[in-house]
Amino acid sequence: MRDKIRRLQKAMHGTLEPVPQRDGSTAYVDPQQVLREVFLYFAESARADYKRDLRPAPPACLEVVANAKDRQVALEMVMAGTTHLPVDEEALIVDGEFVPRQLAPSYTPVEGE
Repeated sequence: MRDKIRRLQKAMHGTLEPVPQRDGSTAYVDPQQVLREVFLYFAESARADYKRDLRPAPPACLEVVANAKDRQVALEMVMAGTTHLPVDEEALIVDGEFVPRQLAPSYTPVEGE
């Protein structure tokens, strides 16, 4: 019976990757969708810096990383070797915080109130 349940769960999640969370639950992310979401977050953050606006909120896939049991492994899985992350990677891994990093020398991120 347990094997059948595991097979059904695997079929339901398809190509989704499991990310164990600190609260004991498991979040699932689609690697293809994640790359798209993170790139759009990077582009929208760069646009916000240029316009001197507040940056958008991080996408759900990065919230999954921030709440992961092992943030380093989760971030590596989510980023898949790419480097377009508009937040400080170390702060995300160590503290689970989204600390904006400067994307261009002449455009610093606008701090929220």
